This record gives sequence, C-alpha cells and structure tokens, in this order.
Amino acid sequence: MHYLQVVNLLFDNDCTVSMTMTAFVPIADRKTRLFGTRGCIETDSRIVKVHDFLTDQTREINTENIVDDGILASHCGADLAMMEAFVKALETGDRSCILSGIDDSLESHLMVFAAERSRKKGSVEPVEL
Repeated sequence: MHYLQVVNLLFDNDCTVSMTMTAFVPIADRKTRLFGTRGCIETDSRIVKVHDFLTDQTREINTENIVDDGILASHCGADLAMMEAFVKALETGDRSCILSGIDDSLESHLMVFAAERSRKKGSVEPVEL
C-alpha cells in the first residue's frame, strides 16, 4: 500500500503543477502552497497567507470564523460556497455567480482519475482534454 503520492502535471502552456499527498504528517488538514512569478499563497485550511514578492509584504487572512467543523466545512467550506453561488444564480438568473462550469469540473476530475491510474499502475498517464 502506498502512503505517499507525488503527481506532476505539465500543461500545454508549459505551466507545471506538483502535488504531494502523504499520510506521514502530524496534521489532518490540507496544506496548500501556490507559487507564482509575483507572489505565493499558503494555507492550512484556516489561515491564508498571501506574500507579494514585489513588496515583500505578507497578508494573513483568518478563515476560522467563516468555516465551521460541521457538515458545512466539507472541502474547507468550498462545498457550501459552491451551493450558495448555485442557489444565488438560480434566484437571480445571474450566471456570473458560478465561477466554473461543467467543463472545468470534468477536466479536473479527468486529471484526478489519471493520477489514480498512475498510482495503481506505476506509470505516466496522459490526460486528453
């Protein structure tokens, strides 16, 4: 059984993404780090740190009052936010409330399925989108 998985994605625009999943850490929450050319974002699902490389300033956003630990906290509150946006779009007829569509959802799931195939087969898996 594998308790560590590293997934590297190379997109057509030469953007590279590396994701690591491990069971050997003392934290139960997700830890996410995003690095760009002008800054980086780091979160532990409660505190979001945004660092601007140009100004060398870091801003912290505490989300603990936004996300509870109940059923509404699924995916760090994203499930609730998605449903609220969907209901608002239905109520108002404003599609701009929905920030991603079925194509984005399908694409992300195809990538995850390829990562799982890669883990099971020990192979590099292409994703045709």
